[in-house]
Amino acid sequence: NRVSVVSDVYGDRQLKVRAEVWDFDSKKVWEKEAPVTALAEKCVDVFKIPFEELSLSKPHFIRLWLMDGEKTVDSTFYWRSCDRYEGKKTVTGPCTSGFAALEEMPKTTLTFKPTEDGLKVVNSGDKIAFMVRVRCVDGEGRLVVPVNFSDNYFSLLPGEEREVRIDTDRPMKNVKFAAWNTDEVAVR
Repeated sequence: NRVSVVSDVYGDRQLKVRAEVWDFDSKKVWEKEAPVTALAEKCVDVFKIPFEELSLSKPHFIRLWLMDGEKTVDSTFYWRSCDRYEGKKTVTGPCTSGFAALEEMPKTTLTFKPTEDGLKVVNSGDKIAFMVRVRCVDGEGRLVVPVNFSDNYFSLLPGEEREVRIDTDRPMKNVKFAAWNTDEVAVR
């Protein structure tokens, strides 16, 4: 439950880490921000998230940002279960326990804004959009491949948006996107 910064570049940097924990119903239940000296080619522990004090019973979500001033250097999104894994130690063991409730995740809505080389996906609802997938299809509804997306299978907090650049030399009729807990939206 530690938040750490791992640097694989040469040279120390003065940055800050921001962490938020959101519950299953998309309410922010905890947040913290702290400065960090990202040491060259090292891992630095910044703080621990006190999950034992948060009384979370269902799967919940963690968003981390690494910031240089107000500019985001990187961000990442995790989902976590409170279940204690008691089974055999396997590669998939702890990853599979306690996530069945995701099937009942509250619905949200996605909208989009066209960009020059793709689209900006917007979580216009008040719930987390979990695992947004963007795909391109031809005039008959078949998946267009190969396509390079700048991002895919990402999650958006309420009100958050993400720009996705799309690069393909194949003809495509529609760009479609949906999250685990949304209806699919067709762009064109």
